[in-house]
Amino acid sequence: MDKKRLGILLAVWLAANFLPHALVFLFTGGLSYRLSPVWMLTAEWVVVLLNLSLPPAADYFLLKERGSVAENFGWKWKGWRTPAYGAAGLVIFIGVAFLTQHSIGDPISSPAQRFSTIAELLLLLLLLLGLTAPAEETMFRGWLQRHFIRAYGVWPGIALAAVLFGLRYLPMDLYGGVSQHAPLSAWASRMLELYALAFILGIVRHYARSTWASWLVREAVLLLVVILAVVAGLG
Repeated sequence: MDKKRLGILLAVWLAANFLPHALVFLFTGGLSYRLSPVWMLTAEWVVVLLNLSLPPAADYFLLKERGSVAENFGWKWKGWRTPAYGAAGLVIFIGVAFLTQHSIGDPISSPAQRFSTIAELLLLLLLLLGLTAPAEETMFRGWLQRHFIRAYGVWPGIALAAVLFGLRYLPMDLYGGVSQHAPLSAWASRMLELYALAFILGIVRHYARSTWASWLVREAVLLLVVILAVVAGLG
């Protein structure tokens, strides 16, 4: 891969995943995770919308890759392969998470937010369950991984996309870990789960030949997180 193409990929990834939170800090002087839910939700909504929109725009205008967005980004249902690979990936991830938490301990949790209105909570749920999975799969598996595999081969391509996926959550993890005074075991557990998920999503996307397959895994994981949070809140 030439330096110009690599620079475009990294610039788009950086702008989509970090620029909104950087702008919040610039205008408010505080981290979005520490501010009111409105600031946090605004930054995260912009992040997911940029993850959805910037890759197709970069392909068309900067990388000169024309053609069907669905075809280019893998958003095509491949028959039985799509749900089969998705289900297999989900089962493997749940197994990895179970073993990790029982051998190392609970991971760092997301920074806590107190929502003052039902509307704010609904916006968060819509963000998590409606937009996060398609946005992340478009950016990381449909776009970055495709270009990396084409340039470097299957396993390096999956690995590079997985690393960038993990870095997308690094600021949130750092803030959550420091604010919770998390032990090293919590950091290790979080990193193992996060990168295991990233590699599983990449493998599922590649061998199913469909971004819908990795979307199924990501959507199910997010739904499971929401369900566990509700159960914990009721407890």
